[in-house]
Amino acid sequence: MTSVILLHVFILDNGYVNQLNGRVFGVWADFLFIFIIAGCGKMSSVPDGKKLVRSPSGLRMVPENGAFNSPFSLDEPQWVPDKECPSCMQCTKKFDFLTRKHHCRRCGRCFCDKCCSKKVTLPRMCFVDPVRQCGECSRVSQKEMEFYDKQLKVLMGGGTFIVTLGTSEKSETMMCRLSNNHRYLFLDGESHFEVELSRISSMQVLTEESTPEGGNCRASGMLLHYKPMGSQDPKQLRMEAAEDKKTASSWLAAMHKGAKLLYEARDQ
Repeated sequence: MTSVILLHVFILDNGYVNQLNGRVFGVWADFLFIFIIAGCGKMSSVPDGKKLVRSPSGLRMVPENGAFNSPFSLDEPQWVPDKECPSCMQCTKKFDFLTRKHHCRRCGRCFCDKCCSKKVTLPRMCFVDPVRQCGECSRVSQKEMEFYDKQLKVLMGGGTFIVTLGTSEKSETMMCRLSNNHRYLFLDGESHFEVELSRISSMQVLTEESTPEGGNCRASGMLLHYKPMGSQDPKQLRMEAAEDKKTASSWLAAMHKGAKLLYEARDQ
């Protein structure tokens, strides 16, 4: 099997980027992939291959293997066929030679230029450039940008927690952070283990009163239920803020926002 790849990008978890331009034969790429897996011993250490693709909606930088998709990402919608939308689905203005038809890149519905004029970044669908969206979708995408611009940096920066596995009475102080490809939670202390976000079945934020007098509550920990890779038996993970409660609270708040996107992506 051979293939021509104009742009082949490997993005490693440590941020190293290597670009290979030219002709690459698929059989050697497959061999390299198997070799890397054998050497790394775990999927989270395997470089994520990226490729640049052109869809009707625009240019997208997507994983070569669908298994490496970010758990926050959304699939491109199916466009409403032209024959099924003779008029704008917002203002009902009929399409003609002067009133052109446009498809929202996020929802796939048909709109006139006035109702679908905004071009907004849409990282959840891996678009390289801002894309045309309807008014409703553009507002949603703009709200999500706060997560991508701020919360993701907090999650990847990490926080220190006291971690308890299952019903064990033994706890360990660990640094918890989101991997650069957004697919894993890395927990590092005297030991190391990983939780794949796509295998988390439930996530509960634990809170405590922020002042002795009561009143406002702040996030103090998190309770996760997940299934380890290769197992159908659910596991429990409890995380409670260590000494730096402010950083831990910010990390938990960011994770809570990320959970909303995670569940939305699953339900699409």
